[in-house]
Amino acid sequence: MAATRALHLLLTSAYLLFSLYKFSPLSDHHSHDHDQSFQDFIESLTIFKSNQIKPKFHNTYDISTSHITYSYPIVEVSDLIDVVVLTEKNFSEFVDKNRYVMVMFYAPWCYWSQKLAPDFEAAAQLLKGTNKAEAVLAMVDVPLETSLGRKYHIQAYPTMYLFVDGVKKYLYDSNNGRTRDAIVAWVKTKMAIGIHNITTRDEAVRIFNSQSELVLGVLDSLEGSDSEELVAASRLQTDINFYRTASANIAELFLVVPQVKRPALILMLPGKSYSFDGQFTRSAIAEFVTIRKLPPVTTFTYEGSTSIFQNPLKQLWLFAAKSRPEVICTFEEAAEAFRGKLLFVHVDLDNESFGKQLAYKFGATEDAPTVVAYNSRDSKKHVFNGELTLNSIKCFAEDFMKNEILRQSDPASETVLKLPSQSHHDSHQLHLHM
Repeated sequence: MAATRALHLLLTSAYLLFSLYKFSPLSDHHSHDHDQSFQDFIESLTIFKSNQIKPKFHNTYDISTSHITYSYPIVEVSDLIDVVVLTEKNFSEFVDKNRYVMVMFYAPWCYWSQKLAPDFEAAAQLLKGTNKAEAVLAMVDVPLETSLGRKYHIQAYPTMYLFVDGVKKYLYDSNNGRTRDAIVAWVKTKMAIGIHNITTRDEAVRIFNSQSELVLGVLDSLEGSDSEELVAASRLQTDINFYRTASANIAELFLVVPQVKRPALILMLPGKSYSFDGQFTRSAIAEFVTIRKLPPVTTFTYEGSTSIFQNPLKQLWLFAAKSRPEVICTFEEAAEAFRGKLLFVHVDLDNESFGKQLAYKFGATEDAPTVVAYNSRDSKKHVFNGELTLNSIKCFAEDFMKNEILRQSDPASETVLKLPSQSHHDSHQLHLHM
């Protein structure tokens, strides 16, 4: 009897240890069915960290059957009168029909989803209206609508996106607050982004004094093909207001000389402005704004990581603590020569949340400044093995652009990182080429 009991306890302990190993984020256990791209990993990491998700699970362990039983609070979506319930069948049609749709991707058992639901409903009441410019708020039960969860890479609950004209545009950062007023203010701010006409000098002065970033198109007419291209370009940008005017006096207020050839365009940023000299097409304008509005070096943050990894440009990453300003300044100086050609990214090694973790994934050292070349198309990385001077960094960048970096770099080794999935019964593996 005693031997049987001891064997039972031994088997139970082994089961629990196996469960801990199976669901450990850093386990090297491998499964080909759940491979993710490096970009998907960063996006999920962003959402996990920015939302600080800590679901409350109420579980019991039955020693007689060796089974764990889970029970969760339930979100009663039926009680949310002003929130639309979306499913795989009606999702696309609904977001296409309504210009602004704020979608909350949730799980019924999630504590934070349960807590947010009343404020989300209250925000829907404030934003609803017959005007098509108003936003509609909707919810998707991700564990039920698994295909939508996969399509939009939902890795944590709740995750909120604002869809504009049927396209997923903005991820809501929970640091803005999870209250009714915070959600309403954020949505209205995003709804204001677009293109606006400036026809009076008073209006121009107000805009000039109140906005630090904007794009102004100076046209012969507010209608016509040039105007249409400018409108289309504004829809390709998600975080800056576009304006257009046909008045020389208004254009002069924005430092555009009256004699300038039209159509003309200027991008105004804090302390500087850039004139556009390319072909006046939506793609050329959008590309110009994208390149110029970014700083020479982008500082890595969880909130901005998705845009970094979705950027099609090849990238040069510097892993250096802020206590090494001379290296960072050299890196920034080198970056100026590659605007629009390479994306330069700086990771602060002293950041406890991600500094050393990212350095490890990229094959960089944790105690010395390191430059790594990264190609988002194939996720391959090469660690620069020379002295970090202005000339050496620029030469390394030029060779990277020409695909000739092997002679002055070491390819990072491949490792496998296991991440927890949305389900407690599955796990995701991630291959990182480092």
